[in-house]
Amino acid sequence: GLVGSEMCIRDRIIADGDSLKRQAIHVVIDGSIDGGTASFIEEISREVSKEVIILIELDSYGGYLAAADRISRSLLGTECYVWIPPGAKAASAAAMVALSCKKIFMGVGSVIGAASPIPRDEKTLEYVASRFRALAQRLFDNKSLIEMVEAMVRYNRSFTFHEAVDLGLADEANNLSLIHI
Repeated sequence: GLVGSEMCIRDRIIADGDSLKRQAIHVVIDGSIDGGTASFIEEISREVSKEVIILIELDSYGGYLAAADRISRSLLGTECYVWIPPGAKAASAAAMVALSCKKIFMGVGSVIGAASPIPRDEKTLEYVASRFRALAQRLFDNKSLIEMVEAMVRYNRSFTFHEAVDLGLADEANNLSLIHI
């Protein structure tokens, strides 16, 4: 199976914007973004049909750039959404995972950002900044919002739930039943 100590999957049925019921796979990631996480997400992305929604519940301080890149590549072709629950975080590599989804939902007290790479050499910094910029350009048609996403990398900027919602980076959802796709 697809169940690990830091990751689990649950089938759910959720309503989309037209109140039609659609099958969703609810994936919980509450640990490090590493090779195991990447393999887990890649397998889910391959196995689900295009009609199935992937909903990632994310609470992570981040992890490895290579793993975040693998996850990002596998999610870009899917119907994937991310929820950062109340009080949770999507920091560093986890922020890249969140930005790879079609929409970000956040709960009160949650945070996203702080994605400056370690080590912070110029080549790695430029790559990660451009990766975040490319993901943001895919999601947002707003130059200042794209620059704020890039600031997560260049200036280690983080955004609270209220800041992210006010800026249009995320939508408010304090529980799973409030996520409308």
